[in-house]
Amino acid sequence: MEKLAIDGGTPTRTTPFASWPIAGELELELLKEVLESGKWGGAAGAAKAGYEPKLPALERKFAELQDAAYAVSVVNGTVAITVAL
Repeated sequence: MEKLAIDGGTPTRTTPFASWPIAGELELELLKEVLESGKWGGAAGAAKAGYEPKLPALERKFAELQDAAYAVSVVNGTVAITVAL
């Protein structure tokens, strides 16, 4: 059996992980749009005309990616477990 990397064996990963979070101009623009909208959370209507709330759009897209009819976002894992129960 080969030695584990911690014991002097060859590491599985030889290149460093990418820096995180990865953000560029698109992420900055989307964040600015949300901050300026006056709607930081929840699924209620938009504060500004022409602004599509991000949460319902995210849930629709996530449901599509999972081939599901619906998706419900929650704030953390504890709430997710509660909703699942």
